[in-house]
Amino acid sequence: IRVWAGQKGSAEITDEERRNVVRELQDACDTAWNSGLTVSLECHNWTLTDDWNSSLRLLEEVSRDNLKLYWQPNQFRDTAYNLEALRRELPYITNVHVFSWEGKEHYPLARHEDIWRRYLDILASSGRDHNLLLEFMYNNEPEQLKTDAAVLKSWLA
Repeated sequence: IRVWAGQKGSAEITDEERRNVVRELQDACDTAWNSGLTVSLECHNWTLTDDWNSSLRLLEEVSRDNLKLYWQPNQFRDTAYNLEALRRELPYITNVHVFSWEGKEHYPLARHEDIWRRYLDILASSGRDHNLLLEFMYNNEPEQLKTDAAVLKSWLA
């Protein structure tokens, strides 16, 4: 079950609001556990997973084995940050959102081959399978999905 970690960024949320998010996530995880499900937080700006330090703190605070992460590079951060975030959050990552952005600009996936190959190497180092989800096609063109899927598949071959 994919959920967001609140509606405020880690720098803006109050301690009380953070405690409320933690309790809600604990309840969601407990309910999901009874059905054999996991709860996954999307690493996303404007939530408590907007920074890898906050994500790890939140996972520790919730303290549930079935709480995981959907990772994606932060298009507003540099490569060094994203590599560090991926390494730090790797034990909790199940799914990865694959796209090619710089700030608010979308590009064909091939534009960021070098960095995506580095991300994929880090993911492979976990020894676990990760679902890779293509999203945000260049110019919102459906045909771009075919192109980006072919590119991604070639990287995985």
